[in-house]
Amino acid sequence: MIVDLVIPQRTTTGLNAREHRFERSQRVAIERGRTAVYLASVRLGLHLLRASTPLVVTLTRISPGHVPPDDDNVVGGLKGIRDEIAKWLGIDDRFHRLVRYRYQSAHGEWGVRVQICRGGEEFPLVEWPGHPKPEPERKGFGPIRRRA
Repeated sequence: MIVDLVIPQRTTTGLNAREHRFERSQRVAIERGRTAVYLASVRLGLHLLRASTPLVVTLTRISPGHVPPDDDNVVGGLKGIRDEIAKWLGIDDRFHRLVRYRYQSAHGEWGVRVQICRGGEEFPLVEWPGHPKPEPERKGFGPIRRRA
């Protein structure tokens, strides 16, 4: 493992956050600024980090909620932080051969855990404590009929 840090940041649920575009812009700017400050403390090993590509970046959204958000909401909620990490690495986040991003949720005080490792040293995914198992699909319902 090369980088393992927790940023005390309250994140939204991403795509389900109903907010004005200017509010969202301001929130993302604050998230990116806070992420840049915390990543500046890890600046010493950056040249070693770039040389060890491919990298795996695991972003964990930590929240005190009882039910984890959908995976697409976790991705949307951490987009600003991902963009700042890509800027800090100097590798655009669209190049999946060089950097792969993984997302997960955890229960605890608000924050975002950033873990960066080499491609072969992946972290185990964290289980959400007390999360109910999905219910099996109910059968016996016919197709959805549309009104003419």
